[in-house]
Amino acid sequence: MRDALAVYASPVGAEANDARPADRGTPAQIRRLFTPALAQRLIRDAAIEGGAGIGFDPVCMCNDDSALVTRSFEFAPQPDGRVRSTVPFDSFDSSGVNYPSVLIYSLEQTPAGWRIAEVMDRRGTQDDVSLLQTLGLD
Repeated sequence: MRDALAVYASPVGAEANDARPADRGTPAQIRRLFTPALAQRLIRDAAIEGGAGIGFDPVCMCNDDSALVTRSFEFAPQPDGRVRSTVPFDSFDSSGVNYPSVLIYSLEQTPAGWRIAEVMDRRGTQDDVSLLQTLGLD
């Protein structure tokens, strides 16, 4: 998981975009990051919407990750065999104002390795935003 999110730990600005994988957002990258069922839904959603998909990056639950930096990673095994990963991000707007956020990843072991099974967005709002709910899969 740390490797999957490493692209979001790069410097802010033009250097950050240069460090992003060339295949970012492609079906191949989505399959490397998400469980098979969630990857299939994300890929199908992108095709239905003419490539725009859900309209945001499902890894960071954001529209623009060019000024997004991870602060740390915490991992906690769960009773169901999954691992919960808490990742605080700093997100900067064009004027340099920081909008910190915390994402909670539910990671699942698959034959291909650990993959993201769910992302919960905790941006200080009353209700968390769930990737599965956004996709209508909850």
